[in-house]
Amino acid sequence: MAEHDVSIPPVFLILSAAYISDEMAAELGYIPPAFLPLGGQRLFEHQSKLATGKVYLSLPHDYQILPVDQKTIEHLDINVIRPEPDLSLRESVLFALGEINHSGPVEILFGDTLVQGRKSEHPDLVSYQNDPANHFWSYYSPENPDIPFTSGYGEGLSERRILCGHFKMSSAKLLQSSLENAESFVEALNFYERRKTFAKEPVTAWFDFGHLALYYQSKREFSVARAFNSIESDGITVRKSSAQTNKMRAESIWFRDLPYDLRPYAPRYLGQSDKNHRAGYRLEYVYQPLLSDLYVFGNLPSHVWSTILSGCFDFLDAAGKHRPSKDSPESSETFSTDFFIQMFAEKTKVRFAEFLSAADFMPDPQLLLNGTKVGPIDALLDRLLAQIRPTTPNDIRFMHGDFFFGNIFFDFKAVRVLTIDPRAMTWSGLPTYYGDYRYDIAKLCHSIVGKYDHILHSRSRLIEHSPTQWEFSSTDIPEPLQISDLLFDLVEKKYNIPKRELLSMTALLFFSMLPLHAESKTRQKHLFANALRVALLSTEAK
Repeated sequence: MAEHDVSIPPVFLILSAAYISDEMAAELGYIPPAFLPLGGQRLFEHQSKLATGKVYLSLPHDYQILPVDQKTIEHLDINVIRPEPDLSLRESVLFALGEINHSGPVEILFGDTLVQGRKSEHPDLVSYQNDPANHFWSYYSPENPDIPFTSGYGEGLSERRILCGHFKMSSAKLLQSSLENAESFVEALNFYERRKTFAKEPVTAWFDFGHLALYYQSKREFSVARAFNSIESDGITVRKSSAQTNKMRAESIWFRDLPYDLRPYAPRYLGQSDKNHRAGYRLEYVYQPLLSDLYVFGNLPSHVWSTILSGCFDFLDAAGKHRPSKDSPESSETFSTDFFIQMFAEKTKVRFAEFLSAADFMPDPQLLLNGTKVGPIDALLDRLLAQIRPTTPNDIRFMHGDFFFGNIFFDFKAVRVLTIDPRAMTWSGLPTYYGDYRYDIAKLCHSIVGKYDHILHSRSRLIEHSPTQWEFSSTDIPEPLQISDLLFDLVEKKYNIPKRELLSMTALLFFSMLPLHAESKTRQKHLFANALRVALLSTEAK
C-alpha cells in the first residue's frame, strides 16, 4: 500500500476506549462515550456514517457489549479494538494503530464527538470550532506557529479555536512515530505538523458529548437539526402540532389547567400555537434525559432505578389526590363504567380486529410461544379482561393517560419526573383530565415489564421456527435490581393492585396498540409476540 496515496479511503477510527466521566455516569451509568444515547440510537451509529473507509471502534477491554449492540456493530461492519481503559489518549491511539496495522491515511474521531459540515478534501486536517466556553480544552493557536496546538483554558481574552476531536492524517505511520516520540496526543499533533502541515478547518456543527452539561446541550442542538412534522424546536421551546385539532386542544388544555401542585411535574406551558392549518401548543424545552433512553441505552445501578421509580410514583400519588367534583359527569358510575368498557375492553378488541384485518399472517390457535401454548386469542383477551377489577368511581382521578418511559424525563437534581404528551381524552374523543389511575400504572408497567421502548428501538428478538413455534426474547437486556419485581411490590403495597391484574392490563395495552405501528410489519409482529408473552405472565402470576 502506498503510504501517501490519497485516493485510498482513510480507515476511520472512533476513539472510545475510556468510560464517560463520573459526573455523566451518575445520570447515565458507566458506558463508553460512543455508546451514549442520541436520537434513539447509540452515538457510534451516527459516528460511523461519517466514514468513507473501514471503520474501527475502540472500547474498554472490560466493557461487556450487549448481544443486541454486538449485532448492530456487526451489521454496520465495525471492527472493535479493545485497549485497557486506563491508558492515556496517546497510548490508546498508539494501541489502536498497532492493532489496525495500517500505514496509509487515517481519520480519527473522538468517541464523545460528532461533527457535521466537513468540506475539505485535504488529506491532513484538523477540525476546529470557535467557542467561548471555559473548559479545559485543546485548541489551535495560529499566532504560535512553533507550537500551534496546546491544551488549557487560554488567556481568556478571546474565543479559542477548539479542536473538535476530528482529525485526518495522510500517514498513519508518521502519526504513530509522532505519538511514540511525544508525551501527549496534542504534542504528537505538533510533531506531525512539522512534517506535514495540517489544514485547519472550522466545521458547520460540532456536537460535544464530553461533559454532562455539553451532552444535554448537544442533544438539544441535534434534536433541533432533526425536527420532524409534529415536533419543532428552536432549542428554547418545543412546539407540538397535528391536524387532529381536538387531540391537540385537549393536550393543550391539560397543560394549561394543570393543578398547581402538579406543575413541577411537567415542562412549563407556553400557550396554544396554531399555524398552517395545524393545531398545536408550546412547552419549554426539557434538557433532562428521557427514562426510555436511560432504560434502553443506559447502565444505571439498582439503587438509582429505585429512586427513579419512586419519582414516578411521587407524580402518580400527587395526581391521585385530585378527583372530579361530586357534581361532575366524571364522578358518576356511568363514567367509570364507560371508561372500563372503552379503554380496556372495546379499544382492545376493535384495534386488535383492525390489526388482524391488515396483518400478513393469522395467529395459529396451536401457537406455542417460548414453549407455552397460547390458545385462541379471543379467549385469551376475555381471560385478561376477567382478571381486571372493573373501574369504580373511586378509581377515577387526575390521569396522564400515556405515562410510559418515552413520555417521562427525570431531573436528577430535583429527583423529580417531568412528563409530556398526556392523553387528555376518552377513547370516544371527549376531553377530560380524569380516568382510572390504574391505567397510568399499567402504562408504566408496559415500559418496565413489557419493554415497549426496547421494541420501539429494535432491541428485541423473534424467531419463527414454524407457524406454531415462536421464540420471543428480551433476555439480552439486563434489568437492574429486577426493577419489574420492585414495581410489582410497590404497586401491591401502595395501591393493592395484584400482580396478575397489573400484567393483564399491560397485556391489553400491547394488543390495543398494534395497528398504531402499521408502518413496520416486523415491529408489529414483535409487539404481538410480546403481548402474548405478557399475557402468559399474567396467567402464571397470583
